[in-house]
Amino acid sequence: MKRGSARPPTWRDRKARTPRASWDWWDCAPGSRDTLQPWGGAYMNELFYPLTSLGVLAVVIAYAYAMIMVGRARGKYEVKVPATTGPDGFVRAFRAHQNSLEQIVVFLPLVAILSALYGDLAGGIYAFIFALGRFLFVRGYNIAAEKRVPGFMIGLVANLLALIACLVGIVVQLVA
Repeated sequence: MKRGSARPPTWRDRKARTPRASWDWWDCAPGSRDTLQPWGGAYMNELFYPLTSLGVLAVVIAYAYAMIMVGRARGKYEVKVPATTGPDGFVRAFRAHQNSLEQIVVFLPLVAILSALYGDLAGGIYAFIFALGRFLFVRGYNIAAEKRVPGFMIGLVANLLALIACLVGIVVQLVA
């Protein structure tokens, strides 16, 4: 991008300054390799939310923990693949894993909208709280079904607050 220019470079600008003969489809996409690299992109801070990204990775780690617990329960209770029923300990681990997968479907759009409306810090806080709730839920459910409630409540409250914040933010954007 030229100094003082108000617009990001387009594919025409790249073509004019690069002798390459072929063009890849991602070269002119917003958020392409050039704009996401810390050494090349003028818009990196607008396209990359590090706190939200770390929070989403924490949720992925909590989900991986649930997968590991199912694998361990399969070995402990000798439940062969593809069976999804068995002793109570296996069923609890399996349900904790499935419930976490169901919650990720709600979490991902909410964290994307929340971080777009309120910024990286809001998205990151929501993601970390949700990840904590998921981890406590899986850990508690694997111990006893009754011990899943605190983790579930943390995730539920986080989702409800994020949903309300997203709705308010969208309505404010529409009215303004």
